[in-house]
Amino acid sequence: MNNGLINYELWANEYEEQMHTLNRKIETLKKERKICTAVCAELELNKRITSLYNMYLECKHTAQMMRNRAKEREAA
Repeated sequence: MNNGLINYELWANEYEEQMHTLNRKIETLKKERKICTAVCAELELNKRITSLYNMYLECKHTAQMMRNRAKEREAA
């Protein structure tokens, strides 16, 4: 039931899509890091991976929160 109110399930799906996109990018950077020969480039890749991983976790937790709110709304 969505009568103009926030659709938590839709938001959760969107956050999960972003989570998967970030995960694919992280995996690509990890592969790039394995073949990297310059120390400075490897450090930069580590920073990027860490930053993207933090974003990934935020998306994961937010998606779960949205799913929980959707369940709460259904129960109400």
